[in-house]
Amino acid sequence: MAIPNIAVRGSTGLALHQSQSPYDPVSKFPSDVSPTFKFMLFGPNGKHFAWINNSKVVIVKTSDWKTIAELDYPKAAQLAYSSKGTYLVVYEPFMTTPSNPKGSPNVHILKTADGQLVKSLEYRDYKLWTPQWSSDEKICARFLNGDVLFYENSNFDNIIHRIKGLKLNNYSISPGNQPLNILCFIPAKTGPSNGRLFQYPDFSTIVANKSFFQADRVEIFWNLKGTASLMLTSTDVDKTGASYYGKQGLHLITSKGDTSQVIVNKEGPLYNAAWSPSSNEFCVIYGFMPSKATLYNLKCDAVMEFGTGTFNAVYYNPFGNNILYILKYNFYIFK
Repeated sequence: MAIPNIAVRGSTGLALHQSQSPYDPVSKFPSDVSPTFKFMLFGPNGKHFAWINNSKVVIVKTSDWKTIAELDYPKAAQLAYSSKGTYLVVYEPFMTTPSNPKGSPNVHILKTADGQLVKSLEYRDYKLWTPQWSSDEKICARFLNGDVLFYENSNFDNIIHRIKGLKLNNYSISPGNQPLNILCFIPAKTGPSNGRLFQYPDFSTIVANKSFFQADRVEIFWNLKGTASLMLTSTDVDKTGASYYGKQGLHLITSKGDTSQVIVNKEGPLYNAAWSPSSNEFCVIYGFMPSKATLYNLKCDAVMEFGTGTFNAVYYNPFGNNILYILKYNFYIFK
């Protein structure tokens, strides 16, 4: 049986240890003792591991921990993988200099298998620098000046479709198989903000639209099937002074065109929401401490209360029959 490994970032750099006692270092792993170590990330399929030190990006295979590539990106700050791990994306902060006043492309898409550069893109806004892929990686999207650009079949030189003119603040591609849904967040200048759902590639037809007030930004949580999404909206400041966290709201939007607001029965922040693997129900953690945990169905009806406790995050097991609530080092497991 394969033993899972744990990557550890410490004052002496990067090391890899076995996750079972006696937690010995993995001997074949090429530990990086550079004090400038910045960032590390396992691929979504567990086949690759990559990290950044001050001068380069390193990619290794987890089967034998052999180095695939060492690439010079001295300004690299973050990494991301495509949905199947075929591509590794390197982010460098966008910079201009007197000799280069327009700046240079700062997001680089590499082939994970060999480190080959596929495409470099320019992102001035750090917030949405990460390209998004469909689950099968046939479609890739990226944000640019309030629009979303779509590419197909890894051809990053040809824009196939575009969501334009909506001045988006955020967007998300649904997981799962086709049809592919795209959820867009359109912040309000006057009036309400909107969460607008489209089915790729028809962006002239709105599948569902949810309006809400007091929303500067949104976190998006898809169910596993990609047929419904929760939008956790928030403002930076609650002008009423009732909350340190700002004003929040939780809203449901589905590919059937249904929209609802999730009503909670305890005052306080909305900490976290998680979908069951069944995609038919979700759990929300909310309220001033001790917080509450409530299970909802797709109609946003509360179907089960799990009481209160000192927790602010929720996780399902893969079968959906156990739920884990956590606050730092305290665990609560419910069946």
